[in-house]
Amino acid sequence: MFFFLLLDVGYSFLQHYFMPLDGDLATSVLISEYSAYKPLMNDPFGFGIIARDTSWPNPNRFFGHWFLSVYMRHVPLILQAFASPINSVYLACAIIKTLIQVAFIYLLAGYISGKWNVYNRQFILAAILITPLLQASGYNSYMGIIDQSITYTFFYALPLCLLLLFYLPFFVVTSKKEPGRFSVFTRILLSVLVVILSFSGPLIPAIAILCSVLAISLQWRNEYKIYPSENIIRRVSHSFRSLPPDVICFLGVFAVLSCYSLYIGSHNSFNALNTMSLQDEYTQLPIGFYYQFTEKAGFPMILGILALNAILIRIYFWNEDGKRIIHWMKWLSVFSLIYFILLPLGGYRIYRPHILRYDTVMPVTLCLFFLFGSSTLFMLRTISHKKGKIIYSILIISVLLIFTRADEPRFRENACERKALHALGTSPDSIVFLQQDCPVMSWGKTLNYKDSGQNAELLAYWGVTKVKKLYFQR
Repeated sequence: MFFFLLLDVGYSFLQHYFMPLDGDLATSVLISEYSAYKPLMNDPFGFGIIARDTSWPNPNRFFGHWFLSVYMRHVPLILQAFASPINSVYLACAIIKTLIQVAFIYLLAGYISGKWNVYNRQFILAAILITPLLQASGYNSYMGIIDQSITYTFFYALPLCLLLLFYLPFFVVTSKKEPGRFSVFTRILLSVLVVILSFSGPLIPAIAILCSVLAISLQWRNEYKIYPSENIIRRVSHSFRSLPPDVICFLGVFAVLSCYSLYIGSHNSFNALNTMSLQDEYTQLPIGFYYQFTEKAGFPMILGILALNAILIRIYFWNEDGKRIIHWMKWLSVFSLIYFILLPLGGYRIYRPHILRYDTVMPVTLCLFFLFGSSTLFMLRTISHKKGKIIYSILIISVLLIFTRADEPRFRENACERKALHALGTSPDSIVFLQQDCPVMSWGKTLNYKDSGQNAELLAYWGVTKVKKLYFQR
């Protein structure tokens, strides 16, 4: 089983290695005096927005830009000790994508199994259930977690991975019913993560506020039930005083910082370029639901298995563990519903015409992965009837094989771009006409050589070209 995981991770690495570069990479990596993101990098926490009542691009995404810039400025150069400049760039992208993917598998498998030893049988089984769901191609454009774009991997997948790490101590406290006091190391880690996550994009602060409210409400509700004989005021007071101080402190601070982050995020200058009334955005939401959850078989299969597991648990396995699974299904369904309702408030983007897209749906996708893994692992452990266990196992294996088959190899995705970069590097001209008919570090073909300035600067920095060379295509 462990060999299967290594094989899948290696396969994913190859898929990531052969993905082309995206059109936002150069703008974020080399922050020059003329970069649109210079105000953000000079003022990470957006104090100038409040002081001067102004706006600038992505004001609450500092750490996404910073991590991307630091990584892509240094790692390709380090890799050039044994790789060519062109290969070093694609290697750097593949390495960080694969590391983030492995981190997701580890964290989700730990959340699902409650075990953290990679050699534990339950942990490995949970990892096997999760691994095929992390698609590099196949269903990626509907339920992808690791973005095919390296830039948006840093903006979406990395913060969500860190968010899973942040909530891990709280999950352990809840699962094991511990007092809720964290070690000094955990407190330091959580303090750092609170700051990083609050300024890593618009999704994370919204998730943090929603999760904090739901988590504290759930904890308060559990404490409130303990004192049924007291009057309402004393029950409320006692319940809140019984909440673990560390839980209240870190979730509360996270929520407050997230509120501030969302406020400065409302001063994003990009919002002025994408206008649609809030009423029209909510009109688009049902259309987004339809396309997102029915166009490909990935989501329907997961939802179908979840429905089957819920029915079987409710009828045949209504024990303490089964009730806990249904409990998680209920609360994560509430989270998902509220999240979808609030999503249009984040603003409209022309590349997300129906509001919902794989990137905005990622938090719900992770919830579904967790519920799929935890409920399926529970069923595999609990079904005692031999014939029933065989039938259920065949069903799950079939679903995983369908996911594996869908994640088809795409090992020539960046072949055209590689040829273009090689032609650019070997050309003696300062302005190069590229014959390759594909985007080159862009979202479309570069028709005007003046539009290639930032890309040319980054390619020269990496050593792909000896000097800065502009380029254009037909």
